[in-house]
Amino acid sequence: ALGKMLGIPRESIMACGDGDNDVHLLREVGFGVAMANAQPQVKEAADYITASNDEDGVARAIEKFALHSFYAVGSFFRMGLNSGTFTFDQYS
Repeated sequence: ALGKMLGIPRESIMACGDGDNDVHLLREVGFGVAMANAQPQVKEAADYITASNDEDGVARAIEKFALHSFYAVGSFFRMGLNSGTFTFDQYS
C-alpha cells in the first residue's frame, strides 16, 4: 500500500524477513529476502537467502541489491546493523 501511495512499482520493492509474519510480505514484493536463520516457510517464500541476523544479513542484502544504483552516481549509503539498530554512513 505504501509503495502504491508513493508511486513505486511492486517490482521495485525489496523486503527482508525471518518469521511467519513475513511470508505474505515476501510474496507480495518484487524481491523477497530471507535471513539465513529464517524459518523454512520464510525461506521458501523468498527469492534470495542472505546471511543471518547476527551476520548483518539485511545490510548485506541492501548492499548487494539496492545500492547498485547509488554506486553508479558516485554517492551511496552504507548500512550497518548493530544490536538491532541501523546506522548510516555517507560516502562519496
